[in-house]
Amino acid sequence: MSNFGLLSNNNFTDKVLVEGYTPQPDEDVVCRGMVAGPKFFETLGIPFQLGRDFSPQDEQATNAQTANQAEAHGDGKAARTMPRVAVINQAMARYFFGNGNPLGKNFSLPVPPGQTPELIEIIGVVRDTKYRDLREPQHRIFYLPAFGQWGSMGMTFEVRTSVEPASLGATLQRAVQELDRKVQVVNLRTLNEEVNNTLVREYFIAQLAGFFSLFALLLASLGLYGVMAFTVTRRTREIGIRMALGAHSRTVLWLVLRETMALVAIGAVIGLVAALFATKLAGALLFDLKPNDPLTLAAATLLLLAVATLAGFLPARRASRVDPMSVLRDE
Repeated sequence: MSNFGLLSNNNFTDKVLVEGYTPQPDEDVVCRGMVAGPKFFETLGIPFQLGRDFSPQDEQATNAQTANQAEAHGDGKAARTMPRVAVINQAMARYFFGNGNPLGKNFSLPVPPGQTPELIEIIGVVRDTKYRDLREPQHRIFYLPAFGQWGSMGMTFEVRTSVEPASLGATLQRAVQELDRKVQVVNLRTLNEEVNNTLVREYFIAQLAGFFSLFALLLASLGLYGVMAFTVTRRTREIGIRMALGAHSRTVLWLVLRETMALVAIGAVIGLVAALFATKLAGALLFDLKPNDPLTLAAATLLLLAVATLAGFLPARRASRVDPMSVLRDE
């Protein structure tokens, strides 16, 4: 469980005071925080790079600290300090500890004047993830355990299943009502649905761009076919004479195809240069794809070459079948 759902555009942010780290006066030390229950990382498939997950011992320590604080408030004595625990992500570990080991180090969150900040001990480091938006840069994140004072917050539950997730709704509803009939399961969504909802704009742009790209490719192919067909028609006599003098049909075929490929190569170079200059404009419309991705550019170029070759092959094939005697009689 966690206090916010995945890709819900929610989580809390706060400045952190890291033990042994002195920030600059204007330095941004704000990190994002999440509250997570035991096996949260295992359920979501987030691997640990260092350390461990939250455990029942951490809950006992938190409860003991809460009891000590309550006792201190009653008799005015200082409470026994027992650090809370937290798991941080790689981005936060790199920022505050560099190549050092963050396990066992402490940090704290700001408190009102007159109060002593609680120490939070780092017990684990997990791989970087995104929770608000798939397009956002990687942020520094710390995870606090979902027990003690955090247990009273509204929580979201994540479920991993080996069956189709959409068919699990009724089963989850029955399981929850067996525990408490007043509780209802609401906003049941799959992770695929959440991801798709965040990429609606990208899907629309991809479909629209795909349609116009295919339309442009069709126009380019028709234009190339028309140009080469017109060229072949104008050079019919030349081709007939060449064949009458002994030129092979394959030679004539390659003669026409060579001109076709020259036109396509010029167009491809112009298109690649224009694409590289338009990377800044295209970058804002793409997700998880670089505007100058070499594989994408190579695939688009090869597709254009293949279609253009086919468009130029038909006039070339017709030229290679010219009857030299008919051309000579016309001459």
